[in-house]
Amino acid sequence: MKNEHSLSVQAVKFGGCEYSFSNTCDFDSVLTTVLVDTCDHPDVERNMISRKKDVPLFELILSIMQKGLRAHAYRQRAVILKDLYRHSIKQTNANSYKIDCRVNACYLVTLLFTDAPSVEEVSICEGGCPPRRKKLRIIGIQRKVLHDPSFEDLLTEHVAITDKRKCCRKGCSSNETTNFPNTGNFHKFSFDFILPSLKTS
Repeated sequence: MKNEHSLSVQAVKFGGCEYSFSNTCDFDSVLTTVLVDTCDHPDVERNMISRKKDVPLFELILSIMQKGLRAHAYRQRAVILKDLYRHSIKQTNANSYKIDCRVNACYLVTLLFTDAPSVEEVSICEGGCPPRRKKLRIIGIQRKVLHDPSFEDLLTEHVAITDKRKCCRKGCSSNETTNFPNTGNFHKFSFDFILPSLKTS
């Protein structure tokens, strides 16, 4: 996608106000990576179609695949960026605003996939405390373990906390165990400071 350095990119209007965006390279890189992966793998596209109402990025990607890079795609990108960076909006004059979209790419992925976590981590206390649930958007691993034969093996061998640990609930002295009962359709990995890879179940 074209960014602010292209003379053909115009500000986007919302409710009578114009918004321009700078430093969109991180977003555009993530978009391109996921778009290419979706084009290459029909199973990714099928899962994306089923979740497009939950994840605006999916809707944008599917729109580009169907209609190409048209004005509507740039407006969709603007809607996503305006929501993600609503705290970075700066007014430049009466009806114009500028949004700086500079951000770490891995952190950006966690924002874009908020409603499509990789796995759900559940910690269960032996003393009967309510289970603790945590949705992991990105799984941090070492690149060398990606040769493992299956996603389940990768979780078991390299991500899961196998040892029992003390329950974190105040006043509880029991131990708790952690497992991953629910995995998402899209698995994002972060390793060696490289843009997360995307896999689908």
